[in-house]
Amino acid sequence: MTIVSYYVAQSLDGYIADLSHGVSWLDSIAPNEVVQSFRQPGDTENLFKYEDYLKSVGAIVMGRKTYDFLVQYGSNPYQGIETWVLSESLSAKAPLLPGIQLAPPSMDLKTFVSDLMNRTNKRIWIVGGGDVAAQVLELDLLDEIIVSIAPRTLQAGIPLFRSLNMTSVKNWKLTQTQITENGFVQLCYRK
Repeated sequence: MTIVSYYVAQSLDGYIADLSHGVSWLDSIAPNEVVQSFRQPGDTENLFKYEDYLKSVGAIVMGRKTYDFLVQYGSNPYQGIETWVLSESLSAKAPLLPGIQLAPPSMDLKTFVSDLMNRTNKRIWIVGGGDVAAQVLELDLLDEIIVSIAPRTLQAGIPLFRSLNMTSVKNWKLTQTQITENGFVQLCYRK
C-alpha cells in the first residue's frame, strides 16, 4: 500500500525554514545517539534514519520554493527517485535539474497524487514545503507525518503547515517516537 508521507525537520517553535527559505540552522546539529524510543507493536520500520526512510520512497513531490532551494544547492539529491515539482510559474519548457519533472499544471493536486499512488507501492514523500504539505493534508491525502523537532528556536520563518482551510478536525495516531542525546524529538503520526 502506498503511503503519502510528510517527512520534515522543524524548529522547537514550529518552523521548517527561516524567512529566506533556508535550512542552514540545521547544518550544525543533527540527531545523534538515541536515548529513548517507542514503536507500536508490529511496526518494524526505522523511519527516523534518513537513509532508511529514503529507501522506502518511490516518488517525491515538492513545491516551487523547495525546488528553488535545490537549484541554489546546485543538484538533485534524489537521483533515481521519481521527483516532481509543483509550480504554476515554471514554464513547461524551462530546463529543470536532472531527474526532476514538472507536474502537469493542468492537473489538480488530488488527481496528480492519486496518479502517483497508482504507479508506486512505495512512499510518496511530500518534501516541502509547508504550503504543499497543507494542500495535501486539506485534500485528506496525507497518511503519515514524520517530524524531527530540533532543539532550536528561529522566532520567525516558514511554518510546518501554512494556514489550513479544513472544516473538520483530523485525529492522528502516534506510532513511533525517538529522543536523541542532543535533544531532538522525533515523532511519527499516522491516520
